[in-house]
Amino acid sequence: MQDAKTKEQLEYAHRLIDGEAASSKQIAEGARIIRELAENADCLEAWQYMLECHERGVGPFKTNKFRRAAKAAIARLSFLQSEENRSDASDTTDFSWCKSKAKREAKVQEYRNARRQLDKFMTDCVQPIVPRSQYAVAAARIGLDWQRRTAFSENEGFAIADFACMYDDSCGFVPVDRAIRETKPGKNPDYDASMKRLSRLRYSWARIDELVPGCGMKCRDMLTDEKFFLFERNMSKFPLLLDGVITGGFVPVGNCFMHTGFGVPIPREALTEGTIDDMLDEVLDELKIPREHPIVLTRGQSASFAAVTIRALLHAGVADMLKLSFR
Repeated sequence: MQDAKTKEQLEYAHRLIDGEAASSKQIAEGARIIRELAENADCLEAWQYMLECHERGVGPFKTNKFRRAAKAAIARLSFLQSEENRSDASDTTDFSWCKSKAKREAKVQEYRNARRQLDKFMTDCVQPIVPRSQYAVAAARIGLDWQRRTAFSENEGFAIADFACMYDDSCGFVPVDRAIRETKPGKNPDYDASMKRLSRLRYSWARIDELVPGCGMKCRDMLTDEKFFLFERNMSKFPLLLDGVITGGFVPVGNCFMHTGFGVPIPREALTEGTIDDMLDEVLDELKIPREHPIVLTRGQSASFAAVTIRALLHAGVADMLKLSFR
């Protein structure tokens, strides 16, 4: 899905390339924009236009390497976006299944399978492409000193790994995004399922409205006001989390969601100063993100939002809550 800035850049590139009596300089500039949107932002429309330019013999896209790259990207993104459209059609606010033990068990089994698939994709496809240096940078961005890593708790280590793989682009790319781009659909059903989920990854804060012990929690996204069910088998057993918040990266599992492996809970009484809403406002203000709902973050904003959130939790003394970050 295009954001307003991407749409504006695409339209500008079209005008440069397709304008009457377009100069070679204008065509080159338009091609540069298209290539940047395709290769860096992974924009489906940019890849489609690149292929169209190749077929018309326009500019630098005449060579077969662009045709091959565009066709592969179009097939992959069409595969991911078709799944996104189907998932968006499901009702995330239908919690009726929570009342049935048999349906809860079936949902938990679906979640366990999704978790297994995601872990496999991360282990096989994402973690191998993360540069060793990226972990130190990721640690610094979330307020931890990589040189003191022997003193990290297990969950602090999870926080660094999750951020480095899912959000940090300090090495020029986000590892999970590159893994999705470079993994051919149809190669492995576990990879396919995980790529579909990760294509809808979002980092957010979710208010915990109700706990379903041993299964998860009914939540409301504090950025979009969307209601959804979040699988979390261990944290759902802690009554002190009711009316609190869980922060993390969320991906869909059917008409429910799960976090990507590191969800940080904030119990309602955890803060010594201010409220959870005050903390969220401070994070948004630091990033100059307007508070008008729904708040929809770009991929780049999600990385900064995640980093500032984790730093804010550490600064506010919620670090002890990391020990509750099970899954």
